[in-house]
Amino acid sequence: MTATLDGATLGERMRTAAARGESMIALEGATIVGTLDLAGTRVTVPLIFTDCTFERPLDLRAARLETLLISGCELGGIAAEGARIAGDFQLCEGSRVGGAVRLDRAVIGGSVSFNGASCTSDDGPAVGLDGARIAGHVMAANGFAARGGVSLREAVIGGMLYCAHGNFENPESIALDGEGARIAQNVALNHQFRARGTVKLRGAKIGRDLYCPHGSFATPGGDALLAERIEVAGRAVLGEWFSAKGAVHLGEAAIGGDLFCVGGIFQNAGGIALAAERIRVGGNVRMHGRFLAQGSVSFAEATVGRSFLCMNGVFENRGGTALEVSRAVIGRDLILGEEFRAVGAVRLDEAQIGGAIDLEEAQCDALSREGVVVGR
Repeated sequence: MTATLDGATLGERMRTAAARGESMIALEGATIVGTLDLAGTRVTVPLIFTDCTFERPLDLRAARLETLLISGCELGGIAAEGARIAGDFQLCEGSRVGGAVRLDRAVIGGSVSFNGASCTSDDGPAVGLDGARIAGHVMAANGFAARGGVSLREAVIGGMLYCAHGNFENPESIALDGEGARIAQNVALNHQFRARGTVKLRGAKIGRDLYCPHGSFATPGGDALLAERIEVAGRAVLGEWFSAKGAVHLGEAAIGGDLFCVGGIFQNAGGIALAAERIRVGGNVRMHGRFLAQGSVSFAEATVGRSFLCMNGVFENRGGTALEVSRAVIGRDLILGEEFRAVGAVRLDEAQIGGAIDLEEAQCDALSREGVVVGR
């Protein structure tokens, strides 16, 4: 039989149980009426809710908690701005939230998991972690669904941001906002990651790789990925069936390893497919082998430490510039080569190429290479 509990009474019981030194507080299959208000409360034992229904939003603002685990529950929202959680925050395994989950400015000593949960908000982001500090990972994966967007602006994450098999829906606005975030490890937006709405990583700092193979970024006619001035210590992988419908912006980005776009699909016909002006790439730019761009691709004034490789790439921008590499500085080779095809112009004017240039058998509507310098 399902228990029905008053939120206010339950809150007092929890405070008393924690004061008595109980090892944990666990509740299963209960319906909580009224508000469970733990705002400003210190609870020094783990809180575990399993298959519970909360009729009102859970209030954890400025609370001090040990660990919070919510599994298979239904909630009207979670207000946890400014909370301090020593261990993990987990909202997972089929939990459904019909309101915002707010962890803005929270300090969390473990990891944050939304794996398998669904969160919906009609008023602002469905999940908010703006300015939060998380020592471990942030996981929004494995069937996670957000309708209303997820915001991580200026968040500091000590582990990785892992969103494989996650669905982010906010078609008219920002689906995932990590502007200014600092992530110590990988950002994984891969393997059936789906964003309907803009993904914004402008000015973010990533300690390892930006990894997006098999990720889908869809804002047709708009901006699919805004990542100007992003800093990636390792590789940026926008290939291996990466798909963008809408513009991808990497202007003034800094990538320590390769920009790997092999097998990437960038579709924004008549507009910008990939804008990477003044990007700095420590390794290679690789847009060869099954690479497709529909719309303009620009690496004007880029700095590439190694080679710029476009063999077998297809660049389509009929009547305009398909590929722009003007005034770029490339440390080694620039290779268009065999089976490169551009519907539109290729512009290499004033590029500086430290190694060799290979344009043999490349096909394009027009080629401009005035002032190109080859060799040191």
